[in-house]
Amino acid sequence: MRFLSALAFLKAIQAAERSVAIDPEYGPARVLLALLCPPRTSHSELLSRPSRLRKIEPNDDGALDHKIMARRRLGQTDKIQALVKQLAVMRSENAQKERASRSYVLQEEPDS
Repeated sequence: MRFLSALAFLKAIQAAERSVAIDPEYGPARVLLALLCPPRTSHSELLSRPSRLRKIEPNDDGALDHKIMARRRLGQTDKIQALVKQLAVMRSENAQKERASRSYVLQEEPDS
């Protein structure tokens, strides 16, 4: 595994922030910012990033997972249990949707 230098880390954050400034609904940049969560990020920013992601993609369990991690970092453990239950329900629903979408697959018959 290769680690980023401090300069490369800052450049990655700045690039993701520029991308979000250009297109606020661009999910990959928001996910990158939520993953990196630099120490200079304020407490409100730690919690607002996953919330903004969920507004764009409500069924994204990754955004909810990041919100749980942010609450843990901030020591707000009293709200984590409800979020964990919500995450379990969301993952279950997403799995059901995935199974339902797989049940209708078109297949071509081989030429005989």
